[in-house]
Amino acid sequence: MQRLSGVDSAFLSLETPTARMHIVGVIILDPSTVEDGYSFENLKRLLMSRIHRIPPFYRRVRKVPFNIEHPYWVKDPNFDVDNHVRRMTIPAPGGQAELGKLVGQIAAAPLDRDRPLWEVVVIEGLENGYVALVTKMHHAAGDGMASGYLMLQMLDMSPEVPKISDPVPLPSEPVPTDAEMLQQAVRDRIQDPLRVARQARKTFGKAVDLMRHWVSKGTENFSPVLPFMAPKTMFNRTISAERVAAFGQAPLEDFKVARRAFNCTVNDVVLAACTGALRRYLLDHADLPDKALVASCPVSVRRPDENMAMSNRVSTLFVRLPVHVEDPLEQIRIIALDTADAKTVHKAMGADMLQDWAELAAPYAFTAAARMFSAMRLSDRMAPVHNLIVSNVPGPPIDLYCLGAKVVVFYPLGPVLEGAGLNITVVSKKGEMDMGIMACPDSAPNPQLIADYFCEAAAELRALADAKLAKDQEEATA
Repeated sequence: MQRLSGVDSAFLSLETPTARMHIVGVIILDPSTVEDGYSFENLKRLLMSRIHRIPPFYRRVRKVPFNIEHPYWVKDPNFDVDNHVRRMTIPAPGGQAELGKLVGQIAAAPLDRDRPLWEVVVIEGLENGYVALVTKMHHAAGDGMASGYLMLQMLDMSPEVPKISDPVPLPSEPVPTDAEMLQQAVRDRIQDPLRVARQARKTFGKAVDLMRHWVSKGTENFSPVLPFMAPKTMFNRTISAERVAAFGQAPLEDFKVARRAFNCTVNDVVLAACTGALRRYLLDHADLPDKALVASCPVSVRRPDENMAMSNRVSTLFVRLPVHVEDPLEQIRIIALDTADAKTVHKAMGADMLQDWAELAAPYAFTAAARMFSAMRLSDRMAPVHNLIVSNVPGPPIDLYCLGAKVVVFYPLGPVLEGAGLNITVVSKKGEMDMGIMACPDSAPNPQLIADYFCEAAAELRALADAKLAKDQEEATA
C-alpha cells in the first residue's frame, strides 16, 4: 500500500475523455534471432514470471472518499494477467503507416481504473517478420525514467533465452478501509492553511530573487520564456479523443558531433532538429508564426538514490523553438541561449516547486478544472500555455533482447494535453536516437511528416557541424 504523490495524483485527476494520461512505448523485436522461434505464449509466461518485480503492475488505484486527498496504490485482489496482455495482427503491408495508425488506436483507449493501470499489446505481422510490443502505462505510475525502468524488467541484456520460472506469489499488502483513508485525509487537510502559507512564502521569496536576477542581467542578457507567451498555431485547439502515432530514427553520432561543434548540449541539438522539422511542417500548412514556438520540456529531478524509484520526479522547462528563423545555425544559437535561461529560472525556483504545490492540491479541484477547461473548449479561446511537449529521455547504451529476440528500435510516446495536440519524445540508445510522435489528428494531421523532417534536420545539422569542425581544424593548423 502506498499513497500517490501530488504529481502522480494530478495525472489521474487531469485525465478527461479526450486527454488520456498514459505513456506508450513501442518495442520492435526481431524474432529471427530466436533459435526456437517466436511464441506469444512464452512471452506472456515471461511477463507473468516477472510481475512481482513491478509493483504498479499488480496494484490498482483506490480513491479516498469524496476525493479530498490523493489516492492509494493497493494490491488488486483480482489480478489476472489476461486482463492486461493481448495480441493483434497488423493490417498489410505492416509498415510504419499501419503501425502508427494502430498504435494511435491503442493509445486513444482508456485504461480501466478498477484494475492496475497498464497493458501490453503484442502486434504481429510487421514487415520483415518483426513483432511489436506496445506497452501502455498510466503516467500516475511514473515518469519517463520510471516507465523505462519498468520496461527493462521485460528485457534482458543477453541473447540467450532465459529460463522462464513459475510465477512468484505476489506480496500481501494491507488494504486501508474507507474510514481509515478518510480519517488520515482529514488530519492532513486540517493542516492545509499552514502548509499553503509556508509554500506561498517560499515561492514568493524565490520569485523575488529571480526578479532581482532578471533586473541585474537586463532583458538583453536574460529573457526566459514563461507560460502563455506562445503564439497560436494549428497545434493549439480543443483536442478530440483520436490519436495517431509516427516514428523516426536518426544516428546518435549526428547529435554528438553537433554538440561538440556548436558548444551546446545534445538536448539543444534535439530541440534544434525539432525546430527545423516544425518549421517545414508549419510552412507546408501555411501556419508559420512570426515568433518562436514555446515547448514544454519535462526534466527529471531525481536524486541518484531515486533512479529506480517509481512515481513522477519531474519538473518543466519552457523553451523557445525559433521556427520563424530560417538559418539552422541561428536556430541552434538561440536555443542554446534560451535553454540556459530556462535552467536559470528552474534552479532559482527550485526543482521541487511543482512537486510541493501538487501535494497541496485536492484531486477534486484538478478534476473539476480539467473537465471544465475541456467542456468549455477554452483552448479555442485562450492564448496557449505552450505549443507542444518535447521530451528527451536517456536510454540504455547496450543491446537488449526479449526471449532472445533483439530489440531493433524503441519508440517512446507521451500524452498530448488539452490545447497542445502534439508530443515529441526521443530516447537515446546504442548508436541511435529513436523518436516517437503522438498527436491528435485534428491538431497535427500526418505527423509522420514531422518525424521525417526531424531526421532530415538532424542530418543537416551534422553536415554543418562537420564543416565547422573541419574549418576549425584548418585554422588551428594554419
